[in-house]
Amino acid sequence: MKRVLGVLVALTVGLGAPAADACQPCESKLDLEITARLASLVVVARRVGEALERPDDDLAASFAQFEVEKVLKGTPIARRIDVALGWWCGFGPEVPIGESAVLFLEPKGNRYFTIRDGCSVRSLPVLDGKVVVNNTPLPMEVVTMHLGPSPGAPAAPIQEPPWRRWAIPALLCLATGLLGFAIGRRRRR
Repeated sequence: MKRVLGVLVALTVGLGAPAADACQPCESKLDLEITARLASLVVVARRVGEALERPDDDLAASFAQFEVEKVLKGTPIARRIDVALGWWCGFGPEVPIGESAVLFLEPKGNRYFTIRDGCSVRSLPVLDGKVVVNNTPLPMEVVTMHLGPSPGAPAAPIQEPPWRRWAIPALLCLATGLLGFAIGRRRRR
């Protein structure tokens, strides 16, 4: 019985380990083309708020509000959106308050995060109505042509593996039940 409990505990800890593995530095960073293709929302947005910690969030994320000035791909949930600036093992756009940038985002609930936890192009600065790519200002129209679907195209939903929500709680319940069973048998002796 102790072996079974040991195996269940090891499995439970092992399934929780992928979250720790995600904290490794980026092995590779996606280029602009792939980042734009994977992003379900690409907008020109101006940062209007300070970074706010969200203690209720299990990611320990800080968010800032951005006001959407122009939609290049996808559909935002509102004119003002919450964008993660940093979270457990992730990096958001580095945009000073009051400045605009092109943001490449994916929704998670009613908030937005960068692609692949920031292992991608997180933002491109916008100066005088032009997007700065590799220190070269380009007209907005040139950048828009290379980003994919036109404004208002439906955003692709984020798909999580179906087992992710129930696997760890199920194993914890099973381990607790078996532990209770083992303790109960020991007391009867």
